[in-house]
Amino acid sequence: MKNNPRAILSNLKIDSNEIIESYLQLYSESSHNQYISSIADIFNVSRKNSVRDLTFDDYRSIYQKYNQDEKKTAQDSYKETFFKFLYANDLIDSKGFSDIWIKEDWIRYFLKKLNDADNNSDNHKENAKDDRSLSFSEILRIQEILDQE
Repeated sequence: MKNNPRAILSNLKIDSNEIIESYLQLYSESSHNQYISSIADIFNVSRKNSVRDLTFDDYRSIYQKYNQDEKKTAQDSYKETFFKFLYANDLIDSKGFSDIWIKEDWIRYFLKKLNDADNNSDNHKENAKDDRSLSFSEILRIQEILDQE
């Protein structure tokens, strides 16, 4: 029986959950379940309880799909992006990763995602304010008050 992804993540160290939460903030809330499922699978397979304990060996099965030209699944892509996030933020040992990725590229990528996420959050707040339009009866009531003055 497959374990519940949230149950798997709840068994991780507190700082790992904070790191995962920071990572999830880069993506829309509607996609969080897919990312959570992928991240939980990493920990279910690796049997580790901390993000900082993950190594290139834990990523190797995904990497080998590239080397063997196998088709990557969406879950593989989510897992890979999580490893890239950890690598870019110096949260895991760079051994192995530094041979295949350029850290500065991933730092820029995640900084842009962070900036985009912040802008989307700000835009959402602005749009929420704009959605509060007055009803016709409220406009009439305001007009009545103005006419009395």
